[in-house]
Amino acid sequence: MLMAVIDPEVLKLPDQKQAVDTVADYLSLIYAHIQDHIHAVVNLLCGNEEDLSGVPIDFLFTIPATWSEETQLLMSQAIEMSGFGRGPLDWFWTATEPEAAALAVFSGNTFNLQAYDGVLICDCGGGTVDITTYYVTDAAPTISIEQITTATVSSQLEGGFDNLSMSEIQPGSFVMQKFQTIKGQFDGKEEHTWHFDLKFNPPDSHLALPNQRRRRVILRSQDIRDMYEPVLSSIFALLMSQIKAANERCGRNVINKVVLVGGFTASSYLQEILQRTLNHHMGNISVLVPKKPETTVRGAALQGLRSYSPPVYKFSRNYGLASAQPFALSNLNESQGLEYGPNTLPVDLLLHCVLRKVCRM
Repeated sequence: MLMAVIDPEVLKLPDQKQAVDTVADYLSLIYAHIQDHIHAVVNLLCGNEEDLSGVPIDFLFTIPATWSEETQLLMSQAIEMSGFGRGPLDWFWTATEPEAAALAVFSGNTFNLQAYDGVLICDCGGGTVDITTYYVTDAAPTISIEQITTATVSSQLEGGFDNLSMSEIQPGSFVMQKFQTIKGQFDGKEEHTWHFDLKFNPPDSHLALPNQRRRRVILRSQDIRDMYEPVLSSIFALLMSQIKAANERCGRNVINKVVLVGGFTASSYLQEILQRTLNHHMGNISVLVPKKPETTVRGAALQGLRSYSPPVYKFSRNYGLASAQPFALSNLNESQGLEYGPNTLPVDLLLHCVLRKVCRM
């Protein structure tokens, strides 16, 4: 859809530039804007020009959970090239969007979480659904958690508009602004009809029957339900798979709370359908929604302001280092051997375990 909405030339890399260089150029402009904004705000508050060269500034970037380690390293490289963290006291780091959302959810214990609660955080927004499950090991004096599982799936609610003109449904267009309003207000309980006046004669679509003279598309409640249905099915299937995976890993039915974050979860229709479906299939699971929608950004800010510790991770594998040291009979060293009864057998590969499967970090 993005390729059709904008000029394809915009998405091509400039000559003799790698992707990391292009991203760095873009971030450098953001960095310059941030610096100007910080100075303007501080000078406005203080009433005079202030020297901020000795003030430490921390920058936290949230990134999609689907990015590979290589992509994350390239992003960090682009951030550094653009100027972030260049100051003597400045620092930058990255965190995945689900991790940042978890920090916001658990930092204030808004939902009165108790020890031994199992919490699933579902972050719906930006075309993807990120799901992470946590186990609350302690709630007093401060909350302590362990991550159980994590998963991501793509979704696309606006797919029903694909048959319309791209100029009409690009971000910020009147049609998309109106659709976002309808999507947020739709609860599925009553039948409504909405009209979209377009600048062209739309093709026939399952969405509605166009009025050729008025160039109007009619959108009904059932059309909205039809758009939601495949997305809700995907979200629910992923929820169920992660709940079952968490329960299996903990050896009992541990998940009893589902927290919905992200722009898409502001939909009362989505909240009601998920609550009803979970109750039908899983029984006593509460669906919770934070009052403040900017959960991911709040989590990132909290980590910077409070140095809030990330959740505890329990490793599901053993991690270690291996070194190849050819065994030499002329220089017998027991550290190069494997003890077997009273004897020592020579080995060429030495293993050193760093983190064991049961370790927590």
